[in-house]
Amino acid sequence: MGLQVVVEKQRSTISGRRPPEELRVSARLKRRSKPCEELEKEVEQLKRQVQVRDGQIRQLESNVKYPLNVKDENIQEYQDRITALEVEVSECNSKIKDLEAEIERLKLKNSNQRSRLDKHSNRIASLESEKLKDSDKIAENMRHIQSLQQKVEELSEVPHMIYIGQIAYNFCLNAYRVVMGDQFDKYHLRYHMSEIENEIKKMPDVQQKEAERKWKKFQEDVHWEPEMGEVLKLLRQSRNSVAHVKHLNKGKAEEAIKELQKQEELIGPIRPDKVQSVVDMWEISCRLQTHNSQKH
Repeated sequence: MGLQVVVEKQRSTISGRRPPEELRVSARLKRRSKPCEELEKEVEQLKRQVQVRDGQIRQLESNVKYPLNVKDENIQEYQDRITALEVEVSECNSKIKDLEAEIERLKLKNSNQRSRLDKHSNRIASLESEKLKDSDKIAENMRHIQSLQQKVEELSEVPHMIYIGQIAYNFCLNAYRVVMGDQFDKYHLRYHMSEIENEIKKMPDVQQKEAERKWKKFQEDVHWEPEMGEVLKLLRQSRNSVAHVKHLNKGKAEEAIKELQKQEELIGPIRPDKVQSVVDMWEISCRLQTHNSQKH
């Protein structure tokens, strides 16, 4: 019984011991960088280690209960081993406590970071949505601006005679393109209808025959009349190098004819019916020129 009392006192004394503070601080600092999962695994290992040591202590205490058959030195050895194991158990429990506190701290930190990340993600999503709305608005405004620019261009005041003069010029241009074919850009011609037959005669024999065939066909297609050459010449005089009209259409040309007729400007060779014929020929020549371009 005396030996058992000694053992109990020894256990009571040892259980109150704590590992040096420096060791705990050092261990804590080293563990700061460990992720939660690693720390939780370490806690489980320490708990298992504590269970093993508790079992060893119980076994040693059981051995001490039979002192009559054991020499004094063996009893002292058991006591020393019990003391060492209890110190180790105490250290393990202290480590477990520190690790669990560190795990909770890291979980709280991760939770805060996750909350901030969610806020940032929501902010980014909101900005992206605003960006898309702004892009759609910009695209809509650009379409509106283009529409207004087109209307402004259409409403820009162009003298009616200049408009008709541009129609006449473009007809001559189309005629040369259809008839001259590949030779159109080669000779840099002035595109006067009175000169087209002379220009054809200057071409090599093979190209000349083909151009003559096209010229005859073109005259049939546009219902060409000999006096139209003079009409075109007079109309083109109203067109100058700085007043080129880019966008032409038949409807606007016919409106110009009506206005010019009211102003009594269509007289002599350029009477209204002849000018209307020029517009009709121009419209046909545009189709012929487009068809000719597609073939090449």
